[in-house]
Amino acid sequence: APEDYIAPETDSVWLPMTASCLNVDRCYTERDICAQGDPSDYCRENHRPVFVERYQEEDGEVRTGVIIAFTLSAVIFVVGVLLVVYAFLRNKQAHRYRYFFAIRMLDVMQTDKHLDEFTADDLNREYSYLQTMLRGAINQEMMYEFLSTGELGYMDWGDFAALWEHLDQNKSGQAGFLEFTSFLGHCWAEIEAVKADRAAFEEENGDSPADEG
Repeated sequence: APEDYIAPETDSVWLPMTASCLNVDRCYTERDICAQGDPSDYCRENHRPVFVERYQEEDGEVRTGVIIAFTLSAVIFVVGVLLVVYAFLRNKQAHRYRYFFAIRMLDVMQTDKHLDEFTADDLNREYSYLQTMLRGAINQEMMYEFLSTGELGYMDWGDFAALWEHLDQNKSGQAGFLEFTSFLGHCWAEIEAVKADRAAFEEENGDSPADEG
């Protein structure tokens, strides 16, 4: 056993003679001896990898580097996951408030066309009509009241706040013509989706959800 090579006076390990070993099971190499914990200069100089593995104080820098690398990797991974989740929730919210807006706009739209076919006159007509419905001002209060009187009922305030942030791009407190048309253009997919949903509902039930409301 390795204990056979421990000198009791110093409690250190001495290296066996280099003569051939008669008992194969008892043949230990210098690396084996150093691995048992000999803190001598010989093991430091000739078997440093083994010595470093055996003594934690010598291994401190290696272990610290590994821990730092692992910690940074974990932090980067967590931040990446959070960003993905945030982007997913933000996109989901955007779809939700655009769909809500699309439902309400389709209730009052004067032009029954695909948005790609809208002319400048069509857009101006829709904007002017919306202004009239909102008593002359497309501001935050009137827009929230308008959106909350449709078939879906009151709009979630958090969703409306996000909607208004995109609608009132210059932060003037009112949605101008260009802001309105730009936002309407961003909602084209939701508008077409609402049209398709209503057409499917009418085909199945004979009337639209808006008519029932």
